[in-house]
Amino acid sequence: MKKGYNTAFTFSSLKDNGLSPIHLAYEINKNNEKIDLLRFSGGTLSFDYDISADGYGNAKTNKYLVKASLKNFIFDYIDLVNRLDHKPKTVYCLNLNPMIESNDFSNWQNCLLPLKVLNENLGNDNIYCIEMGNELFMHFYHKTKVFIDLCNFLIPKIKEICPNALISLPVEGCNSNRGNDWNRRVNRWIVGFDAISPHFYINDLKLLNQEFLGKTTYLNKGTFTPLNGKVICTEFNYKYNQGTTKLATKEICADIVDKMLNLATELNFDTMLYHSLLQESKYKYSKYIVKNKLIELR
Repeated sequence: MKKGYNTAFTFSSLKDNGLSPIHLAYEINKNNEKIDLLRFSGGTLSFDYDISADGYGNAKTNKYLVKASLKNFIFDYIDLVNRLDHKPKTVYCLNLNPMIESNDFSNWQNCLLPLKVLNENLGNDNIYCIEMGNELFMHFYHKTKVFIDLCNFLIPKIKEICPNALISLPVEGCNSNRGNDWNRRVNRWIVGFDAISPHFYINDLKLLNQEFLGKTTYLNKGTFTPLNGKVICTEFNYKYNQGTTKLATKEICADIVDKMLNLATELNFDTMLYHSLLQESKYKYSKYIVKNKLIELR
């Protein structure tokens, strides 16, 4: 099973603290980490990500130019990957939100431009998986058909750019009518996908089996039916609830994370990506933190 990290907020955290990918790569190499996969841009950041502007961009205000800003954080990501002793491959999360919101697919070239940039800078085989958005069922359930149409429009174009990369779909827990309907419809009507990308979060081990089963299946006449494709989990961690962080000791969190990884291995999941690689200390989800302008293990 491949392991790695979501990089959400990693590069903005570095910049805000006057640090660079050089400093993070040094710590990762010093820790002798052999990371299989890194996810960019990561999580909710992908909702606004636009390669044509600085930093993570802002797809709500940009003009969707088919060119890359050299100050975009994708180049910090590329710098990090190239500096690691063990070079990881990439899970790239597409920003499909603007096209779904408008039901206008004309800006597809801007959406897929990062794939070309990653190929040019990291090699044609670096992109392992392309994720068709982050948790879109939470925002676009009422536009599921638009999402399905957009995926069927983009997947052939993605394959032209990255013929060897896997295509994964965001999926929800089937314990709700919304989640079950989303899982069933995307599984049936999207053509050419290779994997699903559930996100697993628990703070009680009694919920572990339920979490994994519910987010990799849909209910069909009362029977759990496995979704097609590999399981490429692009986020997992201990589930922090507001006001209960004091109960989440390092030991408790580590035990739950370890048991999640063990079960994923038993179930032959393809990938588990921990949330997250690095953030500032006010966040709970990360392997490394920035503290007093220095990077350290949490």
